[in-house]
Amino acid sequence: GITTLTLRLDNPLDTLRHDVRAWVDTTTASHLRLAPGDSASRPPVDITAGGAYNPYWRFVLADPPASSTRDTLRFLYETDGMQYFCEHVIDIEVILIEKSVICDLMGTDSLSIAQIQSRTQAQLHYTLTNTGTVTVDVHRYELSVTPAAGFSETGLISLDPLTRAGGSIDPGNDITLDWRLRALILRASRTTQCTVTAFDANDSALAVCTHEMFLEGLDGLVCTLTAGDSVHFNRTELRYDPEEITASFALENLLDTEESNIEAVIDLSQAARFVLAPTESASKTIAVIDSHSTANLTWRLIPQPAPQAESQEIVVRYKSEQMAEWRECRATVFIEAWPEEVSVACATGGHDSLYADTHEERFIPDPLHVSYTVTNTGTVPLTACEAAIILPPEFALAGSDSIQSFTAPEYANEPGGPVYEGTLLPNASCTRWWKITPTQALADADPKVIRWQWTSAEQGAQSGCERTIHIIPGNPPGIVLTPLHLYFEAERGGALPTEQQVQLWTGGGLAMPWTAQPSEWWLDAQPVSGSLSAQIAVQPNSTQLDEGAHGAEILFAATPSEHRVGITYVIRRSTGIGEPPAPASLTLDAWPQPVPGGTRLHVRIGGESGASCRLTLHDLLGRERMSRTVKSGRSVSIDLATAQLTAGVYLLRALSEDGTQAVRMVSVVR
Repeated sequence: GITTLTLRLDNPLDTLRHDVRAWVDTTTASHLRLAPGDSASRPPVDITAGGAYNPYWRFVLADPPASSTRDTLRFLYETDGMQYFCEHVIDIEVILIEKSVICDLMGTDSLSIAQIQSRTQAQLHYTLTNTGTVTVDVHRYELSVTPAAGFSETGLISLDPLTRAGGSIDPGNDITLDWRLRALILRASRTTQCTVTAFDANDSALAVCTHEMFLEGLDGLVCTLTAGDSVHFNRTELRYDPEEITASFALENLLDTEESNIEAVIDLSQAARFVLAPTESASKTIAVIDSHSTANLTWRLIPQPAPQAESQEIVVRYKSEQMAEWRECRATVFIEAWPEEVSVACATGGHDSLYADTHEERFIPDPLHVSYTVTNTGTVPLTACEAAIILPPEFALAGSDSIQSFTAPEYANEPGGPVYEGTLLPNASCTRWWKITPTQALADADPKVIRWQWTSAEQGAQSGCERTIHIIPGNPPGIVLTPLHLYFEAERGGALPTEQQVQLWTGGGLAMPWTAQPSEWWLDAQPVSGSLSAQIAVQPNSTQLDEGAHGAEILFAATPSEHRVGITYVIRRSTGIGEPPAPASLTLDAWPQPVPGGTRLHVRIGGESGASCRLTLHDLLGRERMSRTVKSGRSVSIDLATAQLTAGVYLLRALSEDGTQAVRMVSVVR
């Protein structure tokens, strides 16, 4: 800088002073020199009486000292031939040039997950102060957000530009900047380091400040499991209502990132009254759930009967690739009791009249065809079901067994079937037919009563229904048919079954026009019409029907009434050439029978030796009481005491890996 010094010369006289000259001597001021363009002397001037003269000189620092010092300037002037001088001492203080700035970064210290979810903004407040002696030029300010030591992600984004333009800051002044930040919703809690750096034009850092911020994490997959409140027992229709419930599982991703490879597994260990529907799998997967999205899974569950009402807790556990541990959701369903009621209803059918035809000179019809139908009206399956016909002396069996087994549903194409022989499921009905013929003991026209005795494992033996046969000494008023039901059986794709005959009589040999019309395309009857007694040949015309039982009837139209003959046609699985080979036969033997509940049951599974099989024991309500894996072709011993079985009938089932199964009834006694 330039320093200016002024010399003041006053004329105290009352006369004019002529040719006053002034100059400066710098020989004793080694650190100062005249400023460029200035001279040491001033031209002579006149000073009026009482006036003044103020010459000045400008000086600059010639040689900066290493430390503070003093220089002396001598100012000289001359008047009336005489010289005079004044001295001026200048203190030269050494002030070092210093370029210095300091920064301060303050802001939000932490955000809770509630704040993060509500999108509360974090704040950073930055101050840069010039503490030096010269102006500082800042080119730019840069904010960087990085994970703190020991963390792998930040999850913090700036809502303002990361880079800000700089400027000049004079000594003692400062500049302030603010940034707004938003935290992402992430699974892990983390500490984030925010750094603001001030750079000069040469990309050199002038000042660096940091601030750490803690951000709380969220276990971001949240589940909801619903399955209805209750399952009711419908006694009228003998079923649970609903018959199938849906466990609905919703998985919501609350995070700002996607979740991948999610596995969900339903656990019914605390819900033994439910089983998965046949096509369901306990484990299901979801590839990806995008951020703030929801994925849904369902499981179809079938309620199982039990004599007590109870609550069932369904659990679904889930885990994504990003999760360290399994989490779960639960739902409780109340299921009503399925009461164990044992009851049946019976009905008889078929012929109820026997005519002594004078034209034919014989009894018509002969043989008579009578049926016995049993319906399980209880709530539990009945086993070892059979009925024995009890005939009066006037009748004898005509080619039928006196005792017949009752099974329903009996065939694979019937709902719930097939069941083990002699089993009647609730609400199922089964009809069996007997052919009987009059004996020589028939000597009067009194009604004759036919009785049946019914037996099941659950009910024991008891009297069944009765059917009265009326003996009519006269000709029938219309046509009479026998038998009233035909049973055919064939292998699918194989040979047709042998034809059977239906005998048609016209009362008293009279002409009574009739027609015969099968109800299904696959059934033939010949002849289809006539007016006198005849034998009608009945035969299925195809074996390409689906496997299982098929029903039909032949309608005989005549005056005064119509008559029907029922047809049952059973198609068995083909074993002919060209068909795929059937799995190896699987057999199942169990002894002793009956077996005391606290002892051991010996089981042998016949089939391919060494093949793995699953052996299960179920009660008649379908509840699994025991399960184990065994090898076929060998005997095993099962400790029934561990199963805590009550006395009753159980189903022992062996299931091979290729789907072949064998079933045997096991009777457990005390």
